[in-house]
Amino acid sequence: MISVKLNNKEKWIREGSSVSDLLKFLDLKKDGIVVEINLNIIKKDRYEDTVLQSGDSIEIITFMGGG
Repeated sequence: MISVKLNNKEKWIREGSSVSDLLKFLDLKKDGIVVEINLNIIKKDRYEDTVLQSGDSIEIITFMGGG
């Protein structure tokens, strides 16, 4: 297990987890969200290949519709 900071809260995840793995664990779909790791926005086509590292700071921003 490794420790990352997810939306400013410590989270323990399995070592070797990708962004896609994290989204599945959180039950989030990649549509309508933006993932930022250490102040870098990750492109959706890189979610599967981007492996999270201990100490990473991850922000997940969800877009909401409304009127």
